[in-house]
Amino acid sequence: MKSSNLVLLIEFDAVIATAIKSFLMEYGYEVTVASDAASAIRLLQIKGIDLILCDLHSLENAKLKIAKHISDADMLRSVVLMLRNSEDVNMCNQLSMNVVKYLTIPFMPNDLLETVRAYFCAVPNGNVISVGNMTFNRRKYQLQTAVGSVELTKNEAVILQNLIDHMGAVVHREVLHAQIDTYGFCNSNRTVDVHVSALRKKLNRIDSNLEILTKRGVGYILRIELT
Repeated sequence: MKSSNLVLLIEFDAVIATAIKSFLMEYGYEVTVASDAASAIRLLQIKGIDLILCDLHSLENAKLKIAKHISDADMLRSVVLMLRNSEDVNMCNQLSMNVVKYLTIPFMPNDLLETVRAYFCAVPNGNVISVGNMTFNRRKYQLQTAVGSVELTKNEAVILQNLIDHMGAVVHREVLHAQIDTYGFCNSNRTVDVHVSALRKKLNRIDSNLEILTKRGVGYILRIELT
């Protein structure tokens, strides 16, 4: 995770704001709440905000000026928008913000936690990426946790890098198959399944909290296992 893990929550409903803040703080995130337009704009000027979590309805009418400040903010900041219904997507399309995820209210607490974790989980430092409780050395094809380390094959490393790059989303089997070396294997998408199976075993061997889920007939999803 990033060192600060600072989340700005823009939510004008005090009950919802308190619930979300308390929940995320239980998992180690620092949450600052903007309860009105003025405080939201003021807080957006603060350096160090990593992620903006915003109820779309807090941007309605005159409060749309908040959206402009979000758009003008440091591009490294990203936004998770909470929507009330599917029609809100039309409004989202009119906002030029770096939206990384949409959550439809009501949502399960774990959906929110998984979304926030997915944003903070992968922190690159040269050839080394910190993901969950594990580091991945992309040059040496090595995974390490507090329990120990394992070596990956080149194909396993390519697959893992793709899954990390699309954390929480489905990566199609065909996409992975096109990027690995299939020399010595029959030209089948089952080749990917073999490498993923081996990768799962190595993650388990070092007690990594990453899990690779199968989307049957489609591909794979990498996520951080909820504790």
